Amino acid sequence: MLKIEKTPEPIFFQKVRGNPKVRKWGDLPPEIKKELNQHISEQEQLYKGICLCPYCERKIKVKASHIEHIRPKSKFPSLTFSYNNLMVSCNDPNTCGHYKDHSWKDTFINPVEDPVPCFHYSAEGKIREHDERVKDTVSILNLNHTALVDIRRKMFIYMNCLSTGCIKEFDKYIDEFPSLIHYYQKSYNREI
Repeated sequence: MLKIEKTPEPIFFQKVRGNPKVRKWGDLPPEIKKELNQHISEQEQLYKGICLCPYCERKIKVKASHIEHIRPKSKFPSLTFSYNNLMVSCNDPNTCGHYKDHSWKDTFINPVEDPVPCFHYSAEGKIREHDERVKDTVSILNLNHTALVDIRRKMFIYMNCLSTGCIKEFDKYIDEFPSLIHYYQKSYNREI
């Protein structure tokens, strides 16, 4: 899970959320949602110039993503238009924001905080659920879904086959799952 570097709220969003006719999320015009999605994608969620889903760390494109309410608007209606509660998530129905839907626990790890130190990985590709916060977050987002576990396992195998110098190169060319790569480097004391 990646940290989101929130920027100041864009003026166009301030104006529209201040409109008395915009009372619920569905009242936002589609062009404003699209502009907001693009702003967040391009300003806050870039890794090596590519937008990643902060939850699963896979590449996403604006057209294949959605605006995610970190704290669900159904449970936290006062945060519906809170800019710090918004991010962009992938559209995978089996993981991340769509899977989370309205689920929430106060132990959920917010990507606006620094979630990276909380996540540890096994060589089998699973996120280790070593404490309640990680366990709840992984469960709510289904981050140990078989597809994600398989990708992470393959990356572990590949990194194990590389020399230290090659791992530096690996990090240059692989632009997904950065927290896994850095976890591997730190845990196995191999410099990237």
